[in-house]
Amino acid sequence: MAHPVDVFVAILAGMPKRIVSGGTGIEDQSFSRPIGTWVGAGLSLAVVGNGTQSGLLTVSAVVLLAPMVYLLATLKHHAPQARTTSDFVGAVLGERFGVFTGTVQLGAYLFLAVKFALASGIATVGIVSALVDGTSRFSVGFFVVAAIAVSVVAGILVYQMSVRGIAWLIAILAAVGMLVLFYASVAVVALIASGHEPHQEIATLAPLRPRPELADVVLAIGLIVGFEVVTTINREVRSVGRSMVAALAVVAGCALIVTLAMSPHLLGAKGAPDMEFPWLASAYLGPSSAIWLLIGNVSLCFAGLVMLIFAASRVTRRWTEQLTLNIPNGAQLAGVVAVVAALLLAELVRSGSVSVVGGAGVLLVLAMYASAAYACTRIPASGLVAFIATAVTVIMAAGVVVIPLGTQGWSEMWPLRLLVAGVILLAAAGIAVKADLSPRSPRAPEEPVE
Repeated sequence: MAHPVDVFVAILAGMPKRIVSGGTGIEDQSFSRPIGTWVGAGLSLAVVGNGTQSGLLTVSAVVLLAPMVYLLATLKHHAPQARTTSDFVGAVLGERFGVFTGTVQLGAYLFLAVKFALASGIATVGIVSALVDGTSRFSVGFFVVAAIAVSVVAGILVYQMSVRGIAWLIAILAAVGMLVLFYASVAVVALIASGHEPHQEIATLAPLRPRPELADVVLAIGLIVGFEVVTTINREVRSVGRSMVAALAVVAGCALIVTLAMSPHLLGAKGAPDMEFPWLASAYLGPSSAIWLLIGNVSLCFAGLVMLIFAASRVTRRWTEQLTLNIPNGAQLAGVVAVVAALLLAELVRSGSVSVVGGAGVLLVLAMYASAAYACTRIPASGLVAFIATAVTVIMAAGVVVIPLGTQGWSEMWPLRLLVAGVILLAAAGIAVKADLSPRSPRAPEEPVE
């Protein structure tokens, strides 16, 4: 327990301090101003906001994953002092199962961060190119270098800023990106409804949008995996559950507007081009709209990258504590950025590597959800909770294995994604079984978060 003198000094200092209890391995944090619900929602939006552009598929994904919010909230109620999803699971199924879940969660966030880093690099280069001369003459290597650069910048921001500062930065960037997508989709819907014709030169170049099948609807859950990243700062947020609900509600609402834009027959329009939303927005709003869409994408992608590196560093901190590894926090963060950079360099050696690890990251998040859902089935609670948890577990299994393997014409990348995800799952199981989970020595107090 913290010494009374330390508490008194913290009060006199006039600012919230992190009060650390000795010997437990879990920080007992006290905040006079917890991070608000909407700022917490921005943390989730940063990772899933770009899924808005997929329209109806994103709405389907929200419907399929909405029960997961309830299950995570149930686990939080069961273990209010838990810091991450691995703590939630470990509080119910035991610490080794928690280590397994934490290892899977860490791998998932690192893989997803690679995808966001490359997207940030490409969008940033696109903006610079559009502002300079409107052409693109860059190779894949240039995009990878740009992605590594933005990853390093994100790591520096995470290292230098407080938890509250990081949260506000991510929330503001996510808000900018979502507002761009919202206004663009509303403008396109208004133009289609009023009978405006698209720019034919853009409509002619745009590829046709494929018709979604049942497999696409189920696999759409990959569009919004990662909405639970806010749980990595569980005790700093006023309400993790409400933040996740707010983020999914905003994404679903904007995705419905995009659905209207991508389904002109619903607006009584005839002959409108059937294309993806970025092309559709450019066709109706003109070539100049491309720069605004790029700005929105850069904001969302960079916000998602910062959030995932931040979340990965938090999960790494808890993971090293569980394994009784004495690694400084700065070294852990540097390791996270180094792994992301190394995986980006793999894109130069083999084109498509980012797509492989990004897809594997999606599968790992679904495996983490399945672990959390299974943990909920073991909590003494109402039959409704057990039923929802069992149903979510089945959906995750179907999304990861049954649908991809049973679909004709599936992407050639899926076998590699399944292989990579399977290797990480086996490694996580091995680490959990062999881990030395003996109690560690008391931790030294950390720096204030504000």
